[in-house]
Amino acid sequence: MIIIFAPIIDVLDVIASHGNHSLDRGSAQGALDALQTFEFTFLLYLMKLVLGIINALSQALQRKYQDIVNAISLLATAKRQLQMTRDEGRDALLNTISSFSVKHNIEIPNMDDFHIF
Repeated sequence: MIIIFAPIIDVLDVIASHGNHSLDRGSAQGALDALQTFEFTFLLYLMKLVLGIINALSQALQRKYQDIVNAISLLATAKRQLQMTRDEGRDALLNTISSFSVKHNIEIPNMDDFHIF
């Protein structure tokens, strides 16, 4: 989805503007509004990162005959990579997300602002 983000936005924009039915136009506009948020972009990149890290573990656990020692080793490696990303990779992730957001005209919130949920 990251690779084809711009075409997805273009198609949704056309449907939101020129769809045959008001329900289609409304649904497309809702999807467009949701996709063009920093929160969605953040989650998109976070899931790409997490799924990339646990992919080898997932593939190994899906094998019919899996050595338990190897599976535990892959689990430890995935945990270590996730912890390293948490400790040291946050700034790189935010820079990547910010670059993507600027490229696609997505508003970037000020992370230092006080937020009330």
